[in-house]
Amino acid sequence: LIHRVNDCDERKGRTLKLLNKLLCATAHQADAIVFISDWLHSLHSSRCATKNSMETVIHNGADSMIFNPSGLPRWDGKEILKIVTHHWADNWYKGWDVYQQLDRLLETDFAGKIEFTFVGKPLPNITLKHTKIIHPLNGVILAQQLKQHHAYLTASLYESFNLPVLEALSQNCPVIGLPSAIIPEFEAYVSIAETRDTFVNSMIDAAEGKIKQYDTKKINYYKTKSKNAKATAKMLLQDFKGKVPDSIEQLVTLLGVGRKTAN
Repeated sequence: LIHRVNDCDERKGRTLKLLNKLLCATAHQADAIVFISDWLHSLHSSRCATKNSMETVIHNGADSMIFNPSGLPRWDGKEILKIVTHHWADNWYKGWDVYQQLDRLLETDFAGKIEFTFVGKPLPNITLKHTKIIHPLNGVILAQQLKQHHAYLTASLYESFNLPVLEALSQNCPVIGLPSAIIPEFEAYVSIAETRDTFVNSMIDAAEGKIKQYDTKKINYYKTKSKNAKATAKMLLQDFKGKVPDSIEQLVTLLGVGRKTAN
């Protein structure tokens, strides 16, 4: 029995830790546990003392053959800043309070400065008058749509691991967002706002700062992941005869594997 852990009460803002208790109880029955992030693994280890030695972290990912930086435009600071987000679920918690605020500012403070595109299912009882709405896309068509923009916005509440953000990062698209939408281990790749109240008003500055950081420091998330994956596969074939090592000392010799993941 493999138990995959992709959420927790902390990311939902809950005071009653009912989900955590359920996850812990299930973990005691599992033969192996897979976590989708190092942050979740550490949190689980601190609150649930399982005797299971088969624990690992396998991050979500995006297909680099589809989501990659080829053809991604760079903002020159003069043209209209094109911002995009995408979601599958028509759920208020995907950041609709921020999207509404941004939509209102597109008519006033941001008029002629920002264009905002929402790809996904709009909420049936909310109308965004100044936002371009595109119904859900996937695969190559989605990647092409994302590449028509300069920056990616994520404003979700209570995300444990935001796959749409990974798709944007894989295209080396500058991401601006809120702490509620980004797990700690990915904060280095994202321009994080302190509060939801100040986020929208500072959006242009946040996007400009992150775009400059990408241009000067070449934050190539997608290249780092793919480079480590290829190098690790090569090491497994050459040094371990195609088998995953079973000791921490050997696991940490693999690129992209730290002691948390090895444990």
